[in-house]
Amino acid sequence: MLNLIIGLLVNVVVALTKVEDEVRVVEKFRNEFKALVGMLDQDGDQSISREEFEALLVKPEACDALQVVGVDPVGLVDVMDFVFQDQARLPLERFFEMILKLRGENKATVSDVVSARRLVVLESQKMEARLT
Repeated sequence: MLNLIIGLLVNVVVALTKVEDEVRVVEKFRNEFKALVGMLDQDGDQSISREEFEALLVKPEACDALQVVGVDPVGLVDVMDFVFQDQARLPLERFFEMILKLRGENKATVSDVVSARRLVVLESQKMEARLT
C-alpha cells in the first residue's frame, strides 16, 4: 500500500513539473516576442499587423523563440492568411493565443475542424465571386 502511495506521489510531482516547465517556456516566449514586437510596433497599440509579423519572421531571435515553443516558423508563413483572416491587426494576446494553437504537439479539436471548414467555405465563396 505504501509503495502505491509513493508511486502516486511521484507521478503527481512529475506531472506538476511538466506543467510548470510548460508555463515557464510559454511565459518566456511571450516576453521575448513582446520585446521583439515592441521594436516593430511603431504606433504602440500593443497589436501586430501582417506586415509587422512578416518583418518579425526574418529575425533569427523570433524564429528561435517560435521553435522553442514548438511552432514551425516556415509553416507559419503558410497559415498567415488564417491567422489574419478577419482582421488587419491582432491584439498581442489574441496573436499569442493563435500562435500557441499552431504548435506541432497540439491535437486537433472539433473547434479546429469547424474553423478550418469555415475558412474553406469563405475562401470558396471568394473564389466563386471572382469567377462570376
